[in-house]
Amino acid sequence: MFRQLIASNTLQDWSYALLAAAVFIVVLHFLRHFLLQRLTNIAQNMDNVVGNFLVEVLSATRILLAAAISLYIATSFLTLPTAMDKLVDRVFIGLLLLQAGFWANRGLDFWLRQRFAKGDASDEGSRAMTRSLLTFIGRLALRPMVLLPILGKQGLIGTVLVLSLGFGGIARRTDGQQSIAV
Repeated sequence: MFRQLIASNTLQDWSYALLAAAVFIVVLHFLRHFLLQRLTNIAQNMDNVVGNFLVEVLSATRILLAAAISLYIATSFLTLPTAMDKLVDRVFIGLLLLQAGFWANRGLDFWLRQRFAKGDASDEGSRAMTRSLLTFIGRLALRPMVLLPILGKQGLIGTVLVLSLGFGGIARRTDGQQSIAV
């Protein structure tokens, strides 16, 4: 697969692909920095929740997003074998879903922080405990919502669901399959 990739692309194709990926990463980095500064200034001057929310979520943008999009852009300049093209698509979608999970996590944390910031000083400890518990539960619910589509895109969803059943669930499932087969 890699020999075919190297043989089917010229040095010029590789140069264009690497240049496009590098330029995109640099542009995305500066665009993110510029937008963060502008949104921070707007949010500080207007003191609104939406601006603060956008700043908080945008600050959760990881290098994964730039890597995913630059990988996808770079491969458009190359002739890829079919198997590698599918792999690049899967990695691209997986990294985008992972980035969306980071954004959702940051948004959840921001919302809970805003929600539990108001109240009496006497119940500050209970608000902090409730926020901590809800953050944990939210993250616990968010991780499968991000990981299952990623694994499903890889073709592993059936295995994951069987493994999530536990030993008792597997025994019931295999028993059910055996009774159907008989």
